[in-house]
Amino acid sequence: IPYREDVQVIVVDDNSDILESQGINLLHLSEKYPNVEFVFGKNENGRRGAGYARNLGLERAKGKWVVFADADDFFSKEFNQVLNLYIDNESDLICFKYQCVDSDTLKQLPESYYMNMLKIADQTHNKKLIYNMPAMYSKFVKRDLITKYNIRFQEVLFSNDNWFNLQVVFRTNTFYVANEVIYCYA
Repeated sequence: IPYREDVQVIVVDDNSDILESQGINLLHLSEKYPNVEFVFGKNENGRRGAGYARNLGLERAKGKWVVFADADDFFSKEFNQVLNLYIDNESDLICFKYQCVDSDTLKQLPESYYMNMLKIADQTHNKKLIYNMPAMYSKFVKRDLITKYNIRFQEVLFSNDNWFNLQVVFRTNTFYVANEVIYCYA
């Protein structure tokens, strides 16, 4: 994630022990990255999953766009330039292309079913096809849309993106399919 004064980064830790086990000093990280807010989902029930963690982040989001990333994925080198291109776009939802890579070798994998659906949605302007892309990575979602309709993730351990995506697409009046790759899914 590029450092930018106009980008709020919210890192949510869902009750993991990795910080302690890796000897990571959050005070040092906070000083080094002042645009990063660290949120800890500490609770007596242990880990509550990505939906819970993403909702904690949504509660703190302040910008025009909300963009999600998972800890084992990364943004493309072009993300910063792409952000400049689309920051003033008026669509409710912008879907970007992404790459799938092998998590060990980072070798690019063949295009997925979802990427093919994105291409067809771009060619036909058919919003219904976006329903077939449940993952929230590689999308810019207007925060005002999320707030207006109180859209949240299901707090379940798996497939929490599905419900969130359905709500976003259903409530979206305008969407745009961009040609740029902004995300690498490992």
